[in-house]
Amino acid sequence: MEKTTPILEPANLTFIVTDACNYDCSYCPQKKENLYMGTALIEKSLDFFYPFLNKDKCFITFYGGEPLLAFDQIKHTVLYTENKNKNREKDIRFSMTTNGSLLDDERIEFLDRHKFSLMISFDGLAHEIGRQKQSFDAMLDVIKDMPRYPGIELATNSVFTPETVEYLSQSMQLVVKLGIKEPKLTLSTVKEWTDADLFNLKEQLSDLKDFLVSHYRETGAVPLSDFKEKDKKSMFGCAGAKDRLAITPGGNLWGCYLFSDFFKDKTDTQEYQKFSLGHVDDFIENYETILEKQLPNYQGLYQGSFYTDETFCFACEEVEECKVCPVNAALSGSILVGKIPLWTCKINKLIKAVRGEFLKQTHFTSVGSA
Repeated sequence: MEKTTPILEPANLTFIVTDACNYDCSYCPQKKENLYMGTALIEKSLDFFYPFLNKDKCFITFYGGEPLLAFDQIKHTVLYTENKNKNREKDIRFSMTTNGSLLDDERIEFLDRHKFSLMISFDGLAHEIGRQKQSFDAMLDVIKDMPRYPGIELATNSVFTPETVEYLSQSMQLVVKLGIKEPKLTLSTVKEWTDADLFNLKEQLSDLKDFLVSHYRETGAVPLSDFKEKDKKSMFGCAGAKDRLAITPGGNLWGCYLFSDFFKDKTDTQEYQKFSLGHVDDFIENYETILEKQLPNYQGLYQGSFYTDETFCFACEEVEECKVCPVNAALSGSILVGKIPLWTCKINKLIKAVRGEFLKQTHFTSVGSA
């Protein structure tokens, strides 16, 4: 049978412009260094990848560390990209994830002018717990000021741990009341969630559900994706190297930015060799061969291949409603072959049950479905 050459058509090209950060959040598993991406690497990467970018819609994404520490590199990337795309051959958009602490007038006006999708890390009432330098009031002022910049599409990501779960409901209610259209709720699973923690989580999600029922009846909106009806069931699979790529400050290429940090101290492992796409220079010279060899390894990271200490996921009747990032699972101390901490499984089932109650109370679906 004739081999099919993998298609290189990324819809998301991530520049990890620095792995330095001005915070040391307690739940963040990233290994911080003080590396910054050079303009020569930025230009070389854009020169090569630009012809391959999905022309219908693609994102140039900036990540860190804290990416705004490398604001000059971000500006250079944006202007260089826009110059290459001056004839609007492709629908290229820009996005960034930031802790928000460096969002002064100059930076915000630049993001507004170039129509950024901006994800701000904001943990609500838990914001100052585990963050050493950031003020809740200062971050709140930044978010409240964003409507003055219509070019920015604002979203927030709120992370909760067993230590901060008691703030979950009130925090997410606050974010919704701030007018964030699609706030993201993230539960850190790097550390164990005990049965007591899961009980607290259930109470918080139930309280949040009651608020969202009232919010829906008043506005017709369901802002949190965890409470929305799923369009269809499908088996989750890692999209790394398929429709996204990430470049590190040193020029190494990965299928997703999460892999770059996970493998920082694992360069001598077999797994590193399975998922590394090499240096950008080598990829430019031999990308078809590299993708043909490495892409199947990424495709092997799908929900049906995962397991917990109790069972294999393919044997679970809810497998098509579950979505677990293999790197996030491995950060809990496991291996990158799909082992999921049991508490992650319990959290997902808990969220599904609360979503079912929400859908029942808002008449989205029949009793018992989710």
